[in-house]
Amino acid sequence: MNRPRIAPSVIRDYVRAHGWHEVAEARGHGVFLLNAPNGSRRQISVPIDEEAADYQESLEYAIERLAKYEERTVEGLRDRLLSASDDLFRLRVASAVDDSTILFTYATEVLGSTQRLLQAAACTVLEPKIHHARVDRGEARQLVDALRFRHTQFGSFVLNLSCPVNAVEAGGPNGDQRSPFVRRTMRVVLEGMQSLVMAVQTDTVDRLVAELRASNAPQISDNFCDALLRLRPDDRSSLEIQMEWALILPEPDGERRTVRIPRDYFAHIQDVRDALRPVDEVETDSYVATVEQLEGEMGVDGRRSGRVELRLFLPEGESVRAVTRLTADQYEQAISAHRVHGSLVRVAGRLLSGKQPRTLDDLADFEVIPPRR
Repeated sequence: MNRPRIAPSVIRDYVRAHGWHEVAEARGHGVFLLNAPNGSRRQISVPIDEEAADYQESLEYAIERLAKYEERTVEGLRDRLLSASDDLFRLRVASAVDDSTILFTYATEVLGSTQRLLQAAACTVLEPKIHHARVDRGEARQLVDALRFRHTQFGSFVLNLSCPVNAVEAGGPNGDQRSPFVRRTMRVVLEGMQSLVMAVQTDTVDRLVAELRASNAPQISDNFCDALLRLRPDDRSSLEIQMEWALILPEPDGERRTVRIPRDYFAHIQDVRDALRPVDEVETDSYVATVEQLEGEMGVDGRRSGRVELRLFLPEGESVRAVTRLTADQYEQAISAHRVHGSLVRVAGRLLSGKQPRTLDDLADFEVIPPRR
């Protein structure tokens, strides 16, 4: 199998970003020659001319030496070099126990919720505010369309995504063009999570909420917090995100940044979400749904009531599984809807965050939608 070619300038830019020093005089001899930092005697060289007879052999040798120096795999380093113009977003669910699996339903929730997280950050770049009525703006969709899956890693559930740093041409408030839209979006994700974690650690959540509500350009929205809550892992795990910046646009504070959110922090993030959400958003919402499972119990009156599982169709075009409790009259309607394939119901309540099936609380309405004639 032919490997994708890596340009010699990519190797040069990568090692320079990591503190290696180029011997400029070597260019006159047709090579990029670079010395390792911190007084190390390590050195690598790559022909400048990709058509040189020994180019591929020299490249492979340079990658092997560099991978050994960085104590990483050759394939991992090669993959990073091939994505030199991409910002990398890595989301990791780390379990506290020796468990090599996660629930399939949680894995599918991670995909949709990560998309919502990035879209919420993109909307903040375009128009900073504490609530976005919708997060599917054109520029946010372009960013999602440009995302690509990358290889995962063994030992924990990892979602590896990359996005070309120049994939979306968009400004921000007042036409802000200080850095590419993708980079600004990734920084909103990173810095938003850092702010939330710091507020929990220092017991300053109320102060953070007050600052966000008073700010003319808040960098955290309730949509952002809600997407994080949908990513909440089980009691034995924590959530971690890691960024690696595109080599063509390095950050002054380093190439890689990591933020970890322990499981118990999510209750505080929910407090932030609820405090930022408009009053009418906290009220009950109406959904169209299907009845998936009936789990009620027989009462002393001979009628069933209690828990049912629904599939709610959200305005964004997504669907989620949710559980709620029905009265005996509502349960009879649920039975009739469940018996007929494709029957729909209308339900109103407050959909709580969390992994699926989520809870539909404060039920205000439940009725079968009559079929169209």
